[in-house]
This record gives sequence, structure tokens and C-alpha cells, in this order.
Amino acid sequence: MGLNFAFGNWNGLHERLFGAHIWMGTLGWFGMLITGFSYKMLPMFYLSHDYSIRLQKVVLVLWNAAVITGVVAFLTGIKGGLLWFALLLLTAALLFYVYHLEQIQEKRHKSNPGPGIRWSVYVSRAFAVYAVALLIYSAQGTELLLHPHVVLLSGWVYLGGWVSLTILGYASKIVPFLWWTHKYGKQAGRPGTPLMAGMLSERNVNWGMIAMVAGSLLLVSGILINLAEVMMVGGTILSLVSIVYIANIALVFRR
Repeated sequence: MGLNFAFGNWNGLHERLFGAHIWMGTLGWFGMLITGFSYKMLPMFYLSHDYSIRLQKVVLVLWNAAVITGVVAFLTGIKGGLLWFALLLLTAALLFYVYHLEQIQEKRHKSNPGPGIRWSVYVSRAFAVYAVALLIYSAQGTELLLHPHVVLLSGWVYLGGWVSLTILGYASKIVPFLWWTHKYGKQAGRPGTPLMAGMLSERNVNWGMIAMVAGSLLLVSGILINLAEVMMVGGTILSLVSIVYIANIALVFRR
């Protein structure tokens, strides 16, 4: 793409390279980041042991197959059927991923891992439902997958919803854990040493996640009904609450 920008020799290929690049970056890199992260973080905060990891391999194969199929679809220009098949593989990977999260929770030794972790599981379930709905909807005509309205909606559900909310949910546990370990780890058990649970208010985290989810749903609803005012209100709520939520987590470094 960079060489094409410089010399303009492959104008017909540029759009296909761009599509493949976006597909690999969003579904490939972000998808592998979130799923791989969850396989380590969720058991740690749920204190889960002795669960099967077989489905992790299934998800890995299906997700990578979806990414590769999508890349081939864009590079060859055969987007219709191949892109729908890539979505089918991705949906299967998501369903197995969500089911595996349930397996991890079944083996937990801690009933409450924190609201941020619980919400990350809820968001994953919601995204899997959306993927199934999109798969059924696009079966009417595979060209629907590339309709600008569908691309915009899916982008917000995926990046603004699943990816962002999952990361923010995990951050509510990871940041306090790392800071407490760094600052108080050697003083653990001594009188006056603050507890890790007291580093961040779970109530504030829960309400922050609720507000961000509400903002995301409002924004997505605005896209669905094609009403700019609703999108603006939802996006404003999401942006403002996200800033307050992140600032609240940042206050951990003052404790």
C-alpha cells in the first residue's frame, strides 16, 4: 500500500490491499488479542482450575481460518460467498469462545471476580448473538455484508463494543492488581497495609460499565434507525463516561 501511494502502479490492487489490511487488523489482531488475553485473565480472577483447554485450540483454528478466508476474499475480489463463509467461521469461533468462558466459570473457586470481569463476559455473549444475527441477515444476499450501513454498525459493535468494553472491564482489575503488587507486595499481611480489594470501588466500576454499555446501545440503536441525534447522544454519553471511568482507574496510582 505504501509503494502504491508513492508510485501509483497498482491502482486496481490498492482497494483490495486496504480491505485485507483492515480485516487482518480488526478481526485478526484485535480478535486474537482479546481471546488470548481472556484465556489467562478470566481463570486468574475467577481462581479457576482443572478446566479443559481443548476449545482454546478450536477457537484458534476457526478464528485464524476466518481471518485467512476474509483476506483471500478481499485480495481476489471474490467477496460475496467467501466473505460470508469467513463470517460463518468467525461466528462458530465466537460461539465456542463464549462456551469456553462458561467452562472456565464452572471451575471457579471465587464467586465474584469483580464487575469489570463479569461485564466482559456479558459483552462477549452479546457480540456472539450479534454475529449470529448478522450471519442470518446476510444469508439473504452476501453483498449485504459490504453495505456501508452494515459495515458502520458492525464496526461499532465490534470495536466500540466488544473490544473496547472488554479491555476497560479487564483494566479495572489489572491496574489495581499490578499497582498493589508493585507498591505493597512486600508488605502483604503487615498492619496498615491496604487490601487489594480496597484500591478501586467495585460499585463505581459497575455503574461505569453500565453507563458505557447504555451509551453503546444508544449509539448502535441510532445507527440501526439511521437517526443522527440518537447516535450523537449515545456517542457523547459513551465518550464522557469512558473518560470518567478511566480517570477513576487512574486514581489507583494515588493510593
